[in-house]
Amino acid sequence: SYLRILRTVFNLATREKKLKAFGTCLAHICAILVFYIPVLLSSVIHRFGHHIAPHVHILMANLYLLLPPVMNPIVYGMKTKEIRE
Repeated sequence: SYLRILRTVFNLATREKKLKAFGTCLAHICAILVFYIPVLLSSVIHRFGHHIAPHVHILMANLYLLLPPVMNPIVYGMKTKEIRE
């Protein structure tokens, strides 16, 4: 579905509209990545990390729980002009 959205964004008439729409799409993609990267790392470490120390498993679980809620306002705040200033 993101490919269809990006194709539609690139077919917009003016460059200003393209940049604004692409910025919104980019913020959503970053928010999704902020959620899925810790999930992926935590899953891989849990599945294949039998030789890894237990505190690393605990650290990854905490990152999985804390990182997305902390980063979401930052990701969406970076695209808001008033917040950036």
